[in-house]
Amino acid sequence: MKSARLSIALVLLSAWLVGVDPLRAQSVDDVTVQPAYYAEDRRLGAYITDALQRNPGIREAAARYRAALQLVPQVRALPDPMVTFTQALRSVETRVGPQQQTVMLSQAFPWFGTLDLREQVAVQAAAAQYHRYVVSQWEVIANVKQAFYNLAYVDTAVAISSSRS
Repeated sequence: MKSARLSIALVLLSAWLVGVDPLRAQSVDDVTVQPAYYAEDRRLGAYITDALQRNPGIREAAARYRAALQLVPQVRALPDPMVTFTQALRSVETRVGPQQQTVMLSQAFPWFGTLDLREQVAVQAAAAQYHRYVVSQWEVIANVKQAFYNLAYVDTAVAISSSRS
């Protein structure tokens, strides 16, 4: 129980450090890293913001994270009750007399602690999806930065070589 609470606290702390509240995020735009956090140049910040907003992998990761959050209350709930109705073709003789129709109501109750464990598993799965989402954001940021600085290097090399000619 303590390890589950500790892992939830670590997820929330890491989300706070990144600038996201994972339990309050409702849309893809709510679950994004602020561009001012990592941008050294305004153009680079604009490119990174644009890449984060348009990348389908990040949108997919955010959607998977939101779906995992939706599972937490579902696994905590009891299974649905079942109602069955039986109609006999001929009257069935029982100890209490003839019967033609039967209605039954049943509810399954899981073993003690089962629902708590299912909830912990769902919370851990949501935390894993959140971390995949953050990793996909940082991968996009790293790729944009690498392309930006490679382009800056090529522009500088071209400018130097054209000035020598």
